[in-house]
Amino acid sequence: MKKPSDHLFKLIKTLTKSEKRAFRLNAMSGKDAKKYVAIFDAIDHQEVYDEAAIKEKFAKEKWIGRFNAAKDYVYRALLNDLAVYNQKHEPQYQLADFLVHIRVLQSKGFYQRCTKLIEKAKSLAVELGDHLKLLELLNLEGVNHPGGINPHHAEDIRVQQQAVFKMLEIDAEFDEVYKKTYQITSRAGYTNFSKEVLTDFDKIMALPILKKEGMPASFKAKRQYINIHYFYAQGKGLDQDTHHWIIKAKNLFESNPHLIIQHAVNYATTLLNLHSSFLGLKKYDQAFDTLSLLRTFYPKSQLKTHERLTYIIEYAGLHHEITSYNKMGEFNRAVEEIPVLESNLKKHEQEVSLSITIRHYYLMALSYFGIGSFKLCKEKLNQMLDLSTVDLREDLKKQAKILILVIWVETKKFDLLEYELRAEQRYFHKNGGLNELEKLLFKMLNFACNHFSDKEKAVHTLNEMKALNTLQKFNPNYNEVILWFEGKLTGKTYLELVKASSI
Repeated sequence: MKKPSDHLFKLIKTLTKSEKRAFRLNAMSGKDAKKYVAIFDAIDHQEVYDEAAIKEKFAKEKWIGRFNAAKDYVYRALLNDLAVYNQKHEPQYQLADFLVHIRVLQSKGFYQRCTKLIEKAKSLAVELGDHLKLLELLNLEGVNHPGGINPHHAEDIRVQQQAVFKMLEIDAEFDEVYKKTYQITSRAGYTNFSKEVLTDFDKIMALPILKKEGMPASFKAKRQYINIHYFYAQGKGLDQDTHHWIIKAKNLFESNPHLIIQHAVNYATTLLNLHSSFLGLKKYDQAFDTLSLLRTFYPKSQLKTHERLTYIIEYAGLHHEITSYNKMGEFNRAVEEIPVLESNLKKHEQEVSLSITIRHYYLMALSYFGIGSFKLCKEKLNQMLDLSTVDLREDLKKQAKILILVIWVETKKFDLLEYELRAEQRYFHKNGGLNELEKLLFKMLNFACNHFSDKEKAVHTLNEMKALNTLQKFNPNYNEVILWFEGKLTGKTYLELVKASSI
């Protein structure tokens, strides 16, 4: 049997309260208004689409035999209503409206009225950074005359057109360069570039268009210029430079309120990056202020349930908050938020990638490790490892494997630890080999198998690890494990050491 289409259900689930209210008000007029509103409300109240239940509910209605036709009518009516609603509330739709109105008025001969509308629309196009529509408006301005060619300000119009063409050309150049840098970072990871990756990136950074900060003129080009420098600084591990470029991105969005609303997802992502940067700089008050801004900058009444922006604000924002608690040693607060985090993961499952889910489980594992709940920690790590594919988040997989070995020490499973140590060393050798820090980690775990009987050698190895980790940034990051080893050899608790390292 053919599965009933759920396109209307999916569309309804994206609506804000304001959009739903507007549709119900508009749908109240007309011959079959009551029927269509009833269908809309029945679908709106469902969590999972169940057409059979709706048909059963309206079984006594005469129109139920033509339910598919009625459902399609509601879908088309809703789309039309959303178009009208967005034209009133979204600047980019208003700009499209201007273009239609100008063409209609020109066809009717109202050239003087068009002059005023064209100027108003050009101002909005510049404000929104929409140069393609600005070009359309300049073309309309060029023919805004009964004779078909506008003799007024013809030279000025031509100069403006040339400026827009040049801007679009620069946009295309930045777009090409940005795509290259994005491909490099997504392939190699965003931190701790290898020499080979850094060589490739250095060639890009030497391009003339990236030498002058004043080169990009449009919002799009400026954003890409900033992102390219941000990727480069992050890959080289230059925390202060990375922070500088994130602040630049935030200021760019905030230079124009329209840009924040028009590019709300990009602005929200910038705030998440800024939060992470503040955490790295140990500026926790600013980090939490950034999360507060993330959760309040966009009107709640306009947030849609199944939408990328809602996912970032609800799920990603909480993920970052729990990360903050872990960094500060506030593990109990982190664990208190885990049920909400898991609920949000389920709610936004269609927006969540496998890579994010892997990070989700690792974050929870660290929280449980912090409160000494090693059984739950291991459970989350195993869930994470079960999800991992061969080439996905290899860094987190290695961190998880080391942390599980640590749990065997904590739970005094020393026989199992000796076996697992050999198995995991084979795994590391097969997957990129052991870096200098990982060699020392395995050496320390071997000391743990012998209950740190040779404490002097263990302390010496610990100091080697700490010095190496300070001098060089490693990916994967093993800061938590190093602190745990320090606790074992100094008698301090893991919690004490995390709190001390956060200052």
